[in-house]
Amino acid sequence: MRNHDYNFTVCFDHLCFWEKFGGVSKYFVELMKRMPGENYKLLLKYTNNEYIGQLKDIKTHTFLENQNFRGKAKLISEVGKIFSVPSLIKGDFDIYHPTHYDCYGLNLVPKKTVKVATMHDMNYFAIPQYYSPGNRNKINQIKMAGRVDHIITVSQKSKEDLQEYLKIPEEKITVIYHGIDAERYHNAPLIPYNEPYLLFVGRRNEYKNVKILYEVMPRLIEKGYDIKLYCAGLPPTEAEMKFLSSHRLDKVVKFIQASDIELINLYRHAEAFVFPSYYEGFGLPVLEAMAAGCPTILADASCLPEISGGASLLFDPSSADDLEAQLIKILDSADVRNNLITAGNNRVSQFSWEKSASEHLDLYNKLV
Repeated sequence: MRNHDYNFTVCFDHLCFWEKFGGVSKYFVELMKRMPGENYKLLLKYTNNEYIGQLKDIKTHTFLENQNFRGKAKLISEVGKIFSVPSLIKGDFDIYHPTHYDCYGLNLVPKKTVKVATMHDMNYFAIPQYYSPGNRNKINQIKMAGRVDHIITVSQKSKEDLQEYLKIPEEKITVIYHGIDAERYHNAPLIPYNEPYLLFVGRRNEYKNVKILYEVMPRLIEKGYDIKLYCAGLPPTEAEMKFLSSHRLDKVVKFIQASDIELINLYRHAEAFVFPSYYEGFGLPVLEAMAAGCPTILADASCLPEISGGASLLFDPSSADDLEAQLIKILDSADVRNNLITAGNNRVSQFSWEKSASEHLDLYNKLV
């Protein structure tokens, strides 16, 4: 990122850091890592977030780290609010950038403060069938969009959706892509995996459409492909285990809670990374797979073709036949696989956290 003297301070709050992991908290940490210390402050006292340790000058405390109980996330958030209120009211910063869809801070900061929000996706509006009508995050997103001075979003598709669903004027929205630290993927220690597998990464909410993979796996096995499906993310639910067992997939699908290094190696050794999601705001795992040298097969939906930039095979996320056909292309042809790896490597070189942070800083500077 180029050197530049910026004469402002941005205040980030605690809201997204209740999770141990999570794409939103990773985004804000990657941004702050590349901001001069005098240009930001983080109102965070208690967190169990794994990424926060990368901010060397930020001192936090863990919160009931080894105790899990219902309502813990809510409690962390409410305790965070108590500690952040005096700083928000004092307002010794120029810009307030809340880290989640909660308007509490907007009610506290001085009126002169520039207010900026990042809206990572428009899931609640684009695929409402997967959410309850009174979803609190949806309501808060509507409120926040109307109260901030400017909105950052992470793809052209998300910008179009903001304009369509919330009628946000174009001049109030700036698209800034996420980045990736590609060198980290090249230099990570090698961990071998000894069986062929397809890889899915992330939460398995209904709209992520993982069931289409469960449908296709038996077809591939019947055709003679010796292949497993690895799902990196949370452990399986009881309902998932019952479903897989009843469909004789319990020996085919493997669930892995992977560390960062393990995840890089899962990408490295996979026959392909498959992302069948009906809707994404950006789709960071696409870049992660490309950076690790893994061919990608993506749903032809939402922003995924935009982020892929022609470096992936695409399929209709409602068609198991289409997904099966694209998978067979990769499994049957080393040339197809190698061409996708090369295309992905070229595509991912266009993204970096340095570029993303620089664009954030330039926008903040413009707004003050």
